[in-house]
Amino acid sequence: MDFAYHSQKRVFPLSSPSFFTSFSALLWTMKLITLLLVAQAAAVDASEVSSTGKDLKPEGNSTERINHNPTITDISEANQRVRISEEDRQEILSKFDKISSDLEDLSTKFSSNIDGHSDGKSNRAIRSLPLDESSICEVEQTTLINFRNELQVTLNRVDHTVNDDINCPLNFDSDNCEELIKLVLCAHNHLKNGFIKATANNAMIGDMTILINALSELEEISTKKFDNLKRSLSQKYEYQLGNLKTDMQNMQKALNKVVDGLKEKTIKSCISEITSGRIESALKDFRDLLALENNNECLARIIKEAYKYKNPGYVDNVVKFVYDLPYISKEMLGYKIIYELMRDDEELYNRDVTILDYYIKDAMEKYADRPEHTATLQDLKNNLAKPVEQIIEGWAETARNGNDYEQIKDFANQYPATFRSILPQIIEKSYANSLSNTERILSFIRHLPNIEDDSVAFPSLFEQMKRNNHLDSYQLLMLAYRVKESMEMPNYNNIDEKYTDIFRNLKYSFPSAVRNLIWDGHRCEIKNYSWNQYLYAASEYFAFNSDRRRIFTWRPGTAVIQGDWNFEPHDNARLFKIKNDHYDEYLYVANADHDYDHLCRRVFTWRPKNIVNTGYWRLEPTDNGQYFRLVNDHYDDPLYVPGNAYDSERFKVFAWKVDVLWETVVHQSKWSIIC
Repeated sequence: MDFAYHSQKRVFPLSSPSFFTSFSALLWTMKLITLLLVAQAAAVDASEVSSTGKDLKPEGNSTERINHNPTITDISEANQRVRISEEDRQEILSKFDKISSDLEDLSTKFSSNIDGHSDGKSNRAIRSLPLDESSICEVEQTTLINFRNELQVTLNRVDHTVNDDINCPLNFDSDNCEELIKLVLCAHNHLKNGFIKATANNAMIGDMTILINALSELEEISTKKFDNLKRSLSQKYEYQLGNLKTDMQNMQKALNKVVDGLKEKTIKSCISEITSGRIESALKDFRDLLALENNNECLARIIKEAYKYKNPGYVDNVVKFVYDLPYISKEMLGYKIIYELMRDDEELYNRDVTILDYYIKDAMEKYADRPEHTATLQDLKNNLAKPVEQIIEGWAETARNGNDYEQIKDFANQYPATFRSILPQIIEKSYANSLSNTERILSFIRHLPNIEDDSVAFPSLFEQMKRNNHLDSYQLLMLAYRVKESMEMPNYNNIDEKYTDIFRNLKYSFPSAVRNLIWDGHRCEIKNYSWNQYLYAASEYFAFNSDRRRIFTWRPGTAVIQGDWNFEPHDNARLFKIKNDHYDEYLYVANADHDYDHLCRRVFTWRPKNIVNTGYWRLEPTDNGQYFRLVNDHYDDPLYVPGNAYDSERFKVFAWKVDVLWETVVHQSKWSIIC
């Protein structure tokens, strides 16, 4: 703002501090008004109320894996929950008017004493009253100019907030004390206008933040300078000064009452918003409270009362509120209070303890470079270790034994991030280094509510199988089949890319032979490892009878047209039906009536084309998934080629019926499946 200088009436920018003893009281009133405005209409940004950058959280402090969105969509609605009543508003405005009247009265008193002469040195007006009834004004012009300069800078910061033309001119043709009173009156009126606009329209958060900073600065610069001023006043001013002081005290009392009321309403609103799950709105309330009173007692009360309501999701709601508090120290205190509440209420062994543990672990990562905080968090985590382990053990037993999954599903739906953070541990403990638990774990995973859960559970199960050298098992095919099934779900493309990346990486972690069989098990070739010959279904010329077609391997070693096979998963890929693509007939093992000898059963394709009960096969990977053993599920006999020639171009194929695999049979029953 530019200021003009005129020869008769000079206008200067202004500056600072305290007039009579009661002037500091006026400044306190101004600050109190500002605090009221902030509590009324704005949530103070955390960066504006921080006393130290070390405690204040940086922007974007939440890590990606913490996934909670505001549950209230219209924040403007929340901003109007706690408002000053119209009755209180009018009472304060009346006190504004009374103080204005006092200041105007004082200004008039000083003005009436001027006779129009000056001493020619300091531009200080000479009074016409006798010396014993007047007093010398000891306010110098430079003091007024400096005061106005500083005041102008301060008020300029709130210029766009109050939307007034901030102009408090000086006129050195009048009494300097009168000008001082006018400056105070001018600032007072600007504050009044700001109060009117804020309480009428709910000023914006940023504007009110500027206002509180400006008023805090105003108090500081005013107090420092005016406390150093000395002035002797005659008794004729004592009555007016007494009225001014009394009116300012009354203003302070009224403001204190309103502020206390707003504080209590805001605390209750904050508690209510937490219990309702409206965390963003609750944080707005808390930031308002920080402008009024930055202490830990208020935070402790909010957490304790919100917790005691025990609304659905109460632990999660309280912990989310604590996680997003604007100060690290308050976040640390919040976790401690929640832990103590759970301990005192004997709820540490409740499933919700995993929620607190999850956020504490995340905070430890977030503040890894701040040992003064990680030490506190580590102590809490150590205290939670046993309860959390007990919850995980209980859920692992449920997954392993195939019990009722409803409680786990409910938790996974309500708290997906927390659940996924402990899901690998649940899988590990339910697997218990035993391959026999795999199918029940896969059943458990199938019952989980979200595809994202699968993306965590499947890699965990794969890792357990790999760690225990269990990849050469038919259960690996079942796992691969379930992964494929999840990736083909209709809403798979709607999940976050980080989860699709996990699925994709897992898919390519399977041995290539397993992956190709599960994802593209059509028109595959089956090649015997020992003889390097392809399995095929013979033509009509070699039919065993009208229902049975002979099976051979082709001794020349080349692929034949009747040697394409389709693998159809059955029972979630625990078994497969193997169909010859050329004849559309299923591979099966004949009953005892057709046994070749005491060691071998005959194998055919069933010409009527329907599946028979001996036509289901278990595929067992060998050699780290490079080859397969095809085991008939009905007889538990593997398909093998003993080297018995049918003719010069064909080897016979049988199922080995002896329980013990001879060394030669081990190699002769190994097959490549090329899809």
